[in-house]
Amino acid sequence: MELASQLSILSHHSAAFDVLQPVLNQLEESPFYSDLAATTLVELGLPELALPLAERAHFLQPDVDLFSANLANCYSYVGQPERAAQIYEGLLAARPDNRRNHYFLSRVKTASDDRHLQQMQAVLASDSAPDERNIFLFFAQGKELEDLGLWDDAFAAYQRGCAAVKKMVPEGLSMELSKLRVAASVSAARGKTNSDFPTRENRPRPIFVVGLPRTGSTLTERILSSHSDVTSLGETRYFEKAIKEIFGSVRAAIAQLPGCSRDQLDDVARQFRLESAYRLGDSGFFIDKLPLNFMFVPLIARVFPEALFVYTHRQPEAACFSMFKQLFTGEYLFSYDLEDLGAYYNEHEHFRRQFAADLGQRWIDVSYENLVSEPEVEIPLLLKKLGLAVEASCLAPQKNRASSMTASATQVRQPIHQDAVSGWRHFEPHLGPLKLALEKNGFVSREG
Repeated sequence: MELASQLSILSHHSAAFDVLQPVLNQLEESPFYSDLAATTLVELGLPELALPLAERAHFLQPDVDLFSANLANCYSYVGQPERAAQIYEGLLAARPDNRRNHYFLSRVKTASDDRHLQQMQAVLASDSAPDERNIFLFFAQGKELEDLGLWDDAFAAYQRGCAAVKKMVPEGLSMELSKLRVAASVSAARGKTNSDFPTRENRPRPIFVVGLPRTGSTLTERILSSHSDVTSLGETRYFEKAIKEIFGSVRAAIAQLPGCSRDQLDDVARQFRLESAYRLGDSGFFIDKLPLNFMFVPLIARVFPEALFVYTHRQPEAACFSMFKQLFTGEYLFSYDLEDLGAYYNEHEHFRRQFAADLGQRWIDVSYENLVSEPEVEIPLLLKKLGLAVEASCLAPQKNRASSMTASATQVRQPIHQDAVSGWRHFEPHLGPLKLALEKNGFVSREG
């Protein structure tokens, strides 16, 4: 069990699963190893398998806060937010200064009154810690103030949280732009029509869902993975890991790409499939929906000439503000400042146009606004472009029982609705710096 945990920490997920699977039925009397198995399975993207182990650890030792919190996480991933909220509330009753638990509680329930807000304010009032220690509280307050329709107060909380994050990593925008420019700067043009797709027997065809975060990628994934011939890997770093395994680094891969052999590219594909084999199943298609893979589109297109790319987008102000109010963990360091968001969006848009031109029919645009306003039109059209037959299950993605570990895990279990399309407009008076940054390079908003 400890070996499996260490393999997972080192991102050797397939090996970790192989080691872990034979011992799962031997852990039922050990709360420690049941919890370790559960957290390892969550790291492997399998919270539905983790849940009974997390429940067992909590049952055997209900007074261990770590076991309780890990169980609450599992409940949130598998679509049981009410049970998650109940556990977080119990934990906070005993230890009200646990900032992370305040944040997680705010994510799994919609605030209907200000009781939890008062609890969080009491923590801030009783502790003179710097803002950097209270980041979780600021984002939790922002979310619950937004739930209550207190838009100005919500923005102030989000802004304070973002300022604290940016203070910790002030060079975030330059770091993120550098990564994007290095990885995305080569041509992805290799095969632009359906007739160009090679057929590989007994291998599922990859669908990479890419774009910026908070643009409808999770909803798109849930729609597609509701299809009987599609399996989802969720959000993985397997492609980046495979590139590093074969070339040593992303920079080395980019440098060698013009002259590298098909054998080298096939080695990357083989490494990717080895790492993801424990989750692939026998479907004809599989999805990898990590938004960060956007920067690797040219490499992915060369490694997987049969791959399709689904690019999700929404109105730029809506996309950028949705990122601004989301606390990411070590990624998207451009998202904690409105001007930085506008600058990054413009650069991202430049590469988006390049990829769309290079890849032709392999590049499939999905507008979040169109998807939620006319799902009965947009979903069949998307399936057709992917070569998939229309199935009724895809029109009701909220019935998809699969786990979800993204920031949208709670929302995607609700019927498709348009509430989130215009929600950013409540904050429009505060978005002047973002709009100026978007307009600086002549960017024209793509409505709908």
